[in-house]
Amino acid sequence: MDKKTEEKNLLKNSVKCIIAVLVVIGIGYLIITFSKKGLEPAPNTTIDYNSLNVEKSNGNIVMENDTNAEIKDGTKRNISDKLVEEKTYNDMKIRDARIEATGGSSQFIATVENIYDKIVETQEIYIVFLNEDGSELTTITTSIPDLEPNSISEINASTDIDITIAYDFYIKEYNH
Repeated sequence: MDKKTEEKNLLKNSVKCIIAVLVVIGIGYLIITFSKKGLEPAPNTTIDYNSLNVEKSNGNIVMENDTNAEIKDGTKRNISDKLVEEKTYNDMKIRDARIEATGGSSQFIATVENIYDKIVETQEIYIVFLNEDGSELTTITTSIPDLEPNSISEINASTDIDITIAYDFYIKEYNH
């Protein structure tokens, strides 16, 4: 081959390589852009979420789901009568349970009383939240603090799961 033909082939191959690199960069840019944003609508696009059967939410807290809950001033509160019933767990009474959600997280708070004549040491527990049909909604882990005989404290647990819709709960031993 002569020198001119070699130069033409080299130029063609260089152009092909540059185009291939630009295509790969473009595809990479598109993948990164859509993975960060998701498939967002173009600006000024109106979407009727009701027709899509999508519920508005605050994080994982679905504000429109008022099963066992009421929503007031941006706070969702559990109103299930079953949830507030007094319960017992290992020589302790659990009462005054309440669940509220705001800012994308739910908080469970309950009063715990040692009804045993000895100190109850700090212990981790599972709180199992139930739906009205008795099925498990979710389980979260928290701890009960040291309790002197006949003393009272609080159980406090938070989660990003919407537990405000729970009908009832029970406590079970934490398995390490």
